[in-house]
Amino acid sequence: MMPIQGEDEDIQRIAQELIAQYAQEAELIAAGHADTMLDQGDVAAFETWRKIASVIRALQAAAR
Repeated sequence: MMPIQGEDEDIQRIAQELIAQYAQEAELIAAGHADTMLDQGDVAAFETWRKIASVIRALQAAAR
């Protein structure tokens, strides 16, 4: 998978690991983590997981 330009390397790595582990469910997994972080009041972690979900979406769209 090609990295999306301008995204943090850690976010790229996590997105790719989630895709490798969960395939088409990867975006839902990341979104679930984002929801959990928001429920816990951790806005910074929520934003990070939203970015991860977005990168997963982009990587999977590019692979189609």
